[in-house]
Amino acid sequence: MAERDEIERNWRASVAISHGFYYAWLQTIRELYPQVDPVEITVQFYQRVAEQTARLYREKAGLRSDDALALARAFARSSEVMLERVEVEGSPEVATITHLECPWWPEHSKLTGGYSCQPGCDAWFRTTAALVSKDLRVETLASKPAGDDVCRRRISLSQPKRQEEA
Repeated sequence: MAERDEIERNWRASVAISHGFYYAWLQTIRELYPQVDPVEITVQFYQRVAEQTARLYREKAGLRSDDALALARAFARSSEVMLERVEVEGSPEVATITHLECPWWPEHSKLTGGYSCQPGCDAWFRTTAALVSKDLRVETLASKPAGDDVCRRRISLSQPKRQEEA
């Protein structure tokens, strides 16, 4: 059990380090290019991360392009790895992922000069979904930065399957 505790402690430290890297990178970019909108920098960063995420979901996880619930579960696993607490529910046509706890949102505004994490998160979820399948879309229903108790997103098929296709 001690080995497992050490692995978990090391993983938690690794996640904290990755957060620190992100904020240091963002601060450096903002200092070098003060004329560039920091929200746009964040959105572009997360779009690039989403490209890698979508590739891994397709190639390693074998996600089908017509399964909103499978994508929500993949999002949940990615979130859990980053020490976020999530719930997923739904069907292959429409699913929701709810972030109950997230280490990003309380520190993001403080460490970025006042803008929220939502534009980056929205970019990651939407870009990943679009690159997994042109038939999947993501809609933000609630967010902690906007004052809600949770962050919640709906993942759905653009064109729900007809009964004979199901």
